[in-house]
Amino acid sequence: DDALLVASRNLTRSTGYLPQINYQKINTTLYHVKVSKATDKFNLVFSELYSSGWQARFSDGSNVSEDKHFLANAFGNGWEIDKTGDFEIEVKFAPQDILSKAEKISLASFIGLLAILGILKLRKRNVN
Repeated sequence: DDALLVASRNLTRSTGYLPQINYQKINTTLYHVKVSKATDKFNLVFSELYSSGWQARFSDGSNVSEDKHFLANAFGNGWEIDKTGDFEIEVKFAPQDILSKAEKISLASFIGLLAILGILKLRKRNVN
């Protein structure tokens, strides 16, 4: 099941036009979102279980501020987007970065341990 990204009008102020939203799921923790024809601020709703770990970042590197991130539809993530025009947003689960680094460290440690064991075995063989 892919998470669904949906644009909804901001209820406090609206021109009545919603931007066009297209997205690509890179993996379970990363989505690239293309927004076209945004004429007013809108809410971007992401139907993945709400967590403060989900972050939205514009393609220019600026983050959607944390105070614009909210619980949407009683379970999902929502962001108030006040940018207009055509732009891209990256939605990602930031804690995954820590896990990815830990996996790389574990792999490097395992390979190092295998190398040390291999060297010790060769030395023992050469002594005999």
